[in-house]
Amino acid sequence: MSYDFDELGRVGSVLNEALTLLENEQKRLEQQYRGQATGAAQSAGSPAQTLHGISDLVNGVRERIESIALCVGYASLGLMGPADRGAGAPPAVLCALGGRPYGAPAR
Repeated sequence: MSYDFDELGRVGSVLNEALTLLENEQKRLEQQYRGQATGAAQSAGSPAQTLHGISDLVNGVRERIESIALCVGYASLGLMGPADRGAGAPPAVLCALGGRPYGAPAR
């Protein structure tokens, strides 16, 4: 499997921009809901649920960025086995090269 490092770089940049936006939103929500997000009010749409959701989004995007970095690192070192396994992430998510499914021929 060969990797389009330019495309993976673009994917990483987009994810990094999304991460920055999500982290800023998380900080804003934490300030907005300071003192309101108690464990007792865990109903849908509550401040606690909102903070939990944004935290999950931030962590998920951060994990994808780290997985892409591992994939690119392994591939650049010629360690294609670990790179093809996507550093533990689903290959279709991790190494979507140019929008085509993992393993699909180039357009």
